[in-house]
Amino acid sequence: MILVRIALRNLWLHKFKTLVVGGILLLGTALVVVGNAVLDRLDETTAIAVVNSVSGHAQLYSADAKDEFEIFKGFDSSTRDVGTIQNFRQVRETIEAVPGVRTVVPMGMDYAVVFSGNILDVKLSTLREYLDAGKREEADVVFRHVRRIVDVLREQMSNLHELADMKKVMERGKENFEALENTKDAGFWEGYADKPYDVLEFLENKIAKLALGEDLIWLRYIGTNTETFEKTFDRFEIVEGERIPPGRRGFLFNKLTYERHFKNKTAWRMDMIKERLDNGDLYEECEDCSTWAGQNVRQSASLVYQMDEVASAAVRKGLQAHLKSDESDLVKLLEVFLDVDAGNFAERYTLFYDVISKHIMLYTVNIGDTLVLTAFGGGYQRKVPVKVYGTFRFKSLDRSPIAGGFNVMDLMTFRDLYGYMTKEKLAEIEAIRKEIGGGEITDDEDDLFGGDEDLVDAEAATSFEATEGLDMTAGGERYTNEIHQRVYTLDEIEDGVVLNAAVMFEDGADFDDTMEAIRAANDEHKLGMNVITWRTAAGMVGKFIDVIRAVLYGAVFVIFIVALVIINNSMMMSTMERTVEIGTMRAIGAQRGFVRSMILLETGVLAVIFGGGGALLGSVAVLIMQNVGVPAWNDITYFIFAGPRFQPTLLPSHLIVAVTAIALVGFGSTFYPAMLATRVTPREAMAAED
Repeated sequence: MILVRIALRNLWLHKFKTLVVGGILLLGTALVVVGNAVLDRLDETTAIAVVNSVSGHAQLYSADAKDEFEIFKGFDSSTRDVGTIQNFRQVRETIEAVPGVRTVVPMGMDYAVVFSGNILDVKLSTLREYLDAGKREEADVVFRHVRRIVDVLREQMSNLHELADMKKVMERGKENFEALENTKDAGFWEGYADKPYDVLEFLENKIAKLALGEDLIWLRYIGTNTETFEKTFDRFEIVEGERIPPGRRGFLFNKLTYERHFKNKTAWRMDMIKERLDNGDLYEECEDCSTWAGQNVRQSASLVYQMDEVASAAVRKGLQAHLKSDESDLVKLLEVFLDVDAGNFAERYTLFYDVISKHIMLYTVNIGDTLVLTAFGGGYQRKVPVKVYGTFRFKSLDRSPIAGGFNVMDLMTFRDLYGYMTKEKLAEIEAIRKEIGGGEITDDEDDLFGGDEDLVDAEAATSFEATEGLDMTAGGERYTNEIHQRVYTLDEIEDGVVLNAAVMFEDGADFDDTMEAIRAANDEHKLGMNVITWRTAAGMVGKFIDVIRAVLYGAVFVIFIVALVIINNSMMMSTMERTVEIGTMRAIGAQRGFVRSMILLETGVLAVIFGGGGALLGSVAVLIMQNVGVPAWNDITYFIFAGPRFQPTLLPSHLIVAVTAIALVGFGSTFYPAMLATRVTPREAMAAED
């Protein structure tokens, strides 16, 4: 007890030094507690986001790959050579037999291009449907709208003819632009009454391709066994539409991609404003909200462009009633309506969807449509039609472009896009050939496409001679309908090329042991796979936490080095100032161990008081963050938080690490001064007194 009283007295006598050293210890301890709690939780949430959405706990890809496999690479990933897995069935059966492994999911990741279409294309398609169904009255309404669109298109083109770039375009498409000029003639439109299909085909073949508004959109996709994928990744959730039926071809849009790229831009901006306000932003302080509202006002005419006479009348009536206006110009009414502010946005947002959205092309691709995907490679394009079954999201990651960048399709469609010819595809081509009277596939063609081999690299067959002379338009419709209806067996799905495979572990499986067992099975069965963890497969996303942890530990290290130096200097000075006191204590019988303990205990008391205070402060900070949550402030943090809010968890290990670190720093910095203190003799004390 006497040692504690002496320690407290000495700390009180040197208050300034005590506060400086104690403040550093308090800050360092609090930082260690908070930092470890935050980083451990970030590690967990990042793992949740990556593992349970696309990667699994481990990834497999060919050992023959020329490049490293990364899930979240950008557009350059399409040019990276990660090899192929051509014996997936064997890989799956072998790896799933490893203790701790739950599922192996086949995958192929790449990019495809989609043309979103334009309003004229859509209206011409609707016109044809009405004509085919004999709905002449409805067709006439659409026809008048088409005529108005063409008139606007012709006016737009005439305003652009002075531009040098447009002159080049018009020269290349001279025939189509001359056809557009022919639509000035009223006689052309009068021909619709007697020969509607002639006029329709002229517009489809000559005019529609000139219409503005068609976007080229790059889609990143995962080709997979969709049934296994949905069962394996628990963050997967259907938002609209339905799942791709087991064994069927199909496509699912990620909801974020679908809304951002395929929704009417005015509607999308209204949604974004609402999202910001729902998240607690004030309209007056939301610069993006003002920008989006301004863009909507300036593009009011684009909405009117999409409405036929019936739709225009309905929207005009609704806006006049809401705005209490007699204005008949629909563009002007929309400009006033879309000029929103904090007071009227909620009401006008509801009215937009109740009155306007049903009369415009809200989405350029609708659920249930056939989407034509285009892939490039090997010097040619590959176009594959696939049915859109719905949209999905990864729960709590629906705002993240990292997770939201992936769409999902079946493996058979992936293989067609990626450029691999299968025996099944050759059989389908042969069926089309026979149906339309084509010749038989020759033995030479069999050799070209690989004979009895399961797969043929498309680069070896870029000419696709097997399809020469075929009327692909006639056979294409039958082919599309058949592949949409066909149900593939598991054998057909698995007996083909995949690029990589996700491995999901059983709940509670030891990560390191399971990884080691997978690598052992890969070597034993000569599967020829690279086996990497989710963290490696995630690239910079997986390394992000390691980088932050290194920065934190670096900061803590600097703080503790400073603390060590300051404490050491303080204790050295304190020891020198107390030479007489220490010598006197030695003269009256104090042993060296007593003196050493006295010096060390002073630091111990300092560490207990301020280190304990830092641990308490850090614990309170963590508990506050846990209860309140830290909101994600951008799309990246939304992903690594695995949701909109981050809530760290305080564990006993965080306190143990902090206390241990403070003890090491404290006693490490005091050990040398304590040793010096034990060497002070009564004689030195009396000499110092003189």
